[in-house]
Amino acid sequence: MSSQGKWIEVAVRIGGGIVAAVLAFHLGFVQKPAYDFPDRESLMEREEDPDARANYDWLRLHDPATGVIPPNIRQDELAFAAKLPRREQLSGLAKSSGIAALTWTKRGPQNVGGRTRALAMDVTNPNILLAGGVSGGMWRTTNRGGTWTKTTTPGQLHSVTCIVQDTRAGKTNTWYYGTGEYLGNSARGGGTS
Repeated sequence: MSSQGKWIEVAVRIGGGIVAAVLAFHLGFVQKPAYDFPDRESLMEREEDPDARANYDWLRLHDPATGVIPPNIRQDELAFAAKLPRREQLSGLAKSSGIAALTWTKRGPQNVGGRTRALAMDVTNPNILLAGGVSGGMWRTTNRGGTWTKTTTPGQLHSVTCIVQDTRAGKTNTWYYGTGEYLGNSARGGGTS
């Protein structure tokens, strides 16, 4: 067999192998990817929920007892905001009364790194505060911030971003905290997850 004949035979075998592989893939003999990514056109044609914004507002604003958003809630909000003192008024009040306006006192916890992202006051006792940091865990004080005790154990997630107390009668000793910033919080650096 000539060298040209050998090259033709090799080309036929390679071409036949490619055809066999394509057929095997399309006939299901080869594992297909678990997820077929949609093309751009099908994404653009996807129908959106026109009620999404109304549902979101209802979830944020409705009264859980009645399931209804209170009437005139926006007007009530604006009326309340109009009654809040302005910075100039607070400064004038401080000068006339002899007290320092907007003076902050550090209350801790001061022996842990990270930003405090969650702060709550117990509805049954204003001396009890809870504070949670993105890398420091959950802390509790019973003397308005004079001393703090860590409530999260070493085995628990210390990335606290929000906190809420169950305010139902008989349930006020139940607290919930939400987590976040598992990666990239102030103690670790990098981007948040």
